[in-house]
Amino acid sequence: MKEKGYPALELLKDDFSMYYSNDDRWYLGAESHTDESTPKESKGKLSHIRLNLFAMGKNREEMNPEYVRAIIDLFSPGKADQVMKELHIFDKNWKGPWSMRKTSYGNAVYYYGPSAVDSPEFGVYPVKMEKNGRNDESSSAS
Repeated sequence: MKEKGYPALELLKDDFSMYYSNDDRWYLGAESHTDESTPKESKGKLSHIRLNLFAMGKNREEMNPEYVRAIIDLFSPGKADQVMKELHIFDKNWKGPWSMRKTSYGNAVYYYGPSAVDSPEFGVYPVKMEKNGRNDESSSAS
């Protein structure tokens, strides 16, 4: 994002819910797995990313689509346009209800809809890939 001229996000809180800030407000949450036996083992194992899409001013309105694209490209390279289209993110002509919408690509489940405080939120749940006894891969959402 620095290459595109957007300010860096700063760490607000260093624990299992690592929240980042822009203009002293939470913007991006990167949460770790909490199902590990000890906090030390859990730290750094990504389980969920949340991006607050409430547009506070022109800068944030311009940044939101860029951050959504960057997050999608982390998990599903080249699929940002498809994911954004399927979820109707930033679609000014959307006539459907204001509700949670989901789609998945590769190793991730993406969603868009109202947050707990009814502001728009985009998020991704990476899918944890595990090998079973037959050496096949099976997936389970984390």
